[in-house]
Amino acid sequence: MTEILVRVNEAERKDMEKYAFANGIDLGEALRRALLEKMEDEEDLELLREYMERKARGEVKYYTIEEVKKNLGICDDEL
Repeated sequence: MTEILVRVNEAERKDMEKYAFANGIDLGEALRRALLEKMEDEEDLELLREYMERKARGEVKYYTIEEVKKNLGICDDEL
């Protein structure tokens, strides 16, 4: 695995270590998880922005559950 150096001040280090300890993980794992979660959150926000733009342009179509079942050829007694 590759190592990455992160520079933080002493107070930040202490807070990060407390958080990691409280969650039963080492500091490196806590930082890795936090960064991956942040990346995922930003990806989710980008998808939401794209959806909102499409919705504003009238490119989004909604279906009722009945329409979905009909389009898929599903009868209520099959569920």
